[in-house]
Amino acid sequence: MSKFAWFGISLALVASVLLLWLRQSDRAEATIHRESGSLSVKRLSPGPEAGDEIESDSAAMVKFCYQLKNTSHDKIDGLKLDLSCGCEATAPVPTEISPDGTATVCFQLRAARFGTVQRVVHLLASGSPQPVATFPVTLRVPFQPPMLLQEGEPVELRFVATDSTPRELVFNTIEVRDSQPWLEGLSIAPNDLAEVQSVTVDELREPDPTLVRRGYRFRMEARALAIGRHSGTLRFKAREADKPAPEPVYFAVDVLDRVSIVPNPLVIRIAPDGAAKPARAVAVFRNSEGTAQLQQYDDSLLEIRPASRNTGRAISFTVAPIAQGLVDDRDTSVIVDVGNGETRQLQVLLRVSHGE
Repeated sequence: MSKFAWFGISLALVASVLLLWLRQSDRAEATIHRESGSLSVKRLSPGPEAGDEIESDSAAMVKFCYQLKNTSHDKIDGLKLDLSCGCEATAPVPTEISPDGTATVCFQLRAARFGTVQRVVHLLASGSPQPVATFPVTLRVPFQPPMLLQEGEPVELRFVATDSTPRELVFNTIEVRDSQPWLEGLSIAPNDLAEVQSVTVDELREPDPTLVRRGYRFRMEARALAIGRHSGTLRFKAREADKPAPEPVYFAVDVLDRVSIVPNPLVIRIAPDGAAKPARAVAVFRNSEGTAQLQQYDDSLLEIRPASRNTGRAISFTVAPIAQGLVDDRDTSVIVDVGNGETRQLQVLLRVSHGE
């Protein structure tokens, strides 16, 4: 190889090394400028008079706005908010701030239901491994624990007649973490509505680390009550005398029939020419499968076609009027045998349209 060839190769290698060095130098210089960029931060809202700990309504969305000023000699670009804290941006974040320039960043955070929640929101920039600004926020919802969350709300339980399966009533409270459970019992007036068999307590985390949410699960068994609604009052019993129990709450027990026929009454419309669409009724068994068989009806007014099977949780049958010569409204009934020596009655209302 000639000397000129070697000289050309050597020159090319030197040029490549020099170019690589210049690129790394530029990259390092940009990184230094980025990291040396400085932002001053001023909170615009809530205003300074609100203090560092912002008082808020329960579960309210609170908006925070900050003014940023670039006090460096370099542009800061690629700005974005890190919203992994659960905050939401309320306006687009400026993508860059020129030297000595200003920008506004706004986001919102939802307060806890009760107690204090603290978050730190980071402002990131391209090329910077660390946040270029941080926004620590604290929201406090004032209240005095312990507190019943369903304060004043009515409570309802449903039982199916002849079904003795217990039900659960659940009441949630907010209490001081690591304290003894606030409630230890529950009484019912009148006491023939239901019987409290046991109570268990579950604990769930709250955003405020000084608090705990407790779920009191009262296992209830219905007394022998007639079908219908029965009303009463629930009274709580507190474990400690210096922590009074919540106010009594309204209590209702609905006792449902084990089987119902729906719809009831069954309304069938008859056109002036006697035409009518058949309608369907269903015998619904609430706690187990049952049987339903037609026992008695007026076959001069109705044609009834039972379902192919008469056992199950829902048994249907089709009812069609025999409308020839029917000029006035008629009411009739169908007696259905639902097993265990019991029957149910379906009211059928035939309504004739006379036109205009």
